[in-house]
Amino acid sequence: MQVSFPRARNGLHMPSINRMSNRMPSINKEGRFSIALAALVLAVSACSGGSTSAPVAPKTPMAVQVSGPLTVVGDMASVVVTQGSYVGPYIFTSSNGSVLALSNNYPSPLALAAMRRAASGGTPQTLVSSNGKIFVTALANGASSISITGQNGASSSPPPLQNVTVGTGPGPTPLTVTPTTLSLYGTGAANAQSFVVSESGYTRTLTESDTCNPSAGQIATVSPVGGSGPSLTVTVTGVAAGSCSATFTDAYGSTASVAITVTTSGWTIQTTHTP
Repeated sequence: MQVSFPRARNGLHMPSINRMSNRMPSINKEGRFSIALAALVLAVSACSGGSTSAPVAPKTPMAVQVSGPLTVVGDMASVVVTQGSYVGPYIFTSSNGSVLALSNNYPSPLALAAMRRAASGGTPQTLVSSNGKIFVTALANGASSISITGQNGASSSPPPLQNVTVGTGPGPTPLTVTPTTLSLYGTGAANAQSFVVSESGYTRTLTESDTCNPSAGQIATVSPVGGSGPSLTVTVTGVAAGSCSATFTDAYGSTASVAITVTTSGWTIQTTHTP
């Protein structure tokens, strides 16, 4: 069907609808979908500022459990950290390693003595834990804080580990050894002697250090080299002639020593023969 407009008075005439429709470009379904998709892409790009970088992984918060006090010298606490499904490693930092010392395992008396010798005032200590479990020991008077770094740079410093002040506390005193001198005549277990380290009411660790194994050769053995109060029996066995000493230290820094002398000549055993 063709619709024609009447000729205008000025001699012009309007084109027929049929002719106009032939000149207009057609837009099929595929064209309309392409236009809509392009508009969506532009909208998303505008909302993101045109950036196409990968999203940053969220920082899962850490849960920190602290068991045990850290108020006086000798106290020890265990710390356990978890962060979602993340296993480790975790990085622990003590702002003052000579006040709060970090260790992966429960420290033995010997390890505690080594930690005291290695610690220097005000120096931070950093420890890497593969599973988020560590032990914190109050080594000396002072203040320190502990911070923890986990997955994706997440960090935590829970209140029990912030600005920890360590004091001497009302520790029972004095620490004593009885007797204070030992004279061993001969070597070996048959000539061994013992002394007792004691501190009334004290239940924390006792650590030992001695001069009985110098570079020139061992003079005696001291066993055990540590333990717990309030009383500890220690055995000294002579190895070679000489003099040395053994010193025990409690968690409050009190010390007590015993002087040891081993003699292997200048004495004889007399026997009496009865016919």
